[in-house]
Order: sequence, then C-alpha cells, then structure tokens
Amino acid sequence: HFQYTGWLRAQKTVPAGSLKVGTNDLMVVNGAGSGPSAIRATQIQLKYLWDKSDYLLKTGH
Repeated sequence: HFQYTGWLRAQKTVPAGSLKVGTNDLMVVNGAGSGPSAIRATQIQLKYLWDKSDYLLKTGH
C-alpha cells in the first residue's frame, strides 16, 4: 500500500574515481525503518560529454 505524501527532490554527485569503464551500477535505497516509496523520474547529467557517451537505465529488484 502506497500513500502519497508529496515528492522529495534528491541529488547525488558520483566522483569520477568511483566509476569504471563499462557498466556501473547505482542503487537507491531507503533508510532503515522507512516505508515503501516510489521513484517518479531519474535523470543522469554528465559533466563531460564524450563523442561515444551512451547509457542504459535498467531497473532491478
């Protein structure tokens, strides 16, 4: 059961040193004891655009 209580904006900076060539996974988790939540939208913003920059956004459980 999900009860709408409003949307909260969140932002996370990922240091370049934390990324690797190829696939990188980013997990979004709730704090301990928090109820269910929903992600309405996800946006990836790159600081530098490469001529072959590409990404796939996949959901997982």
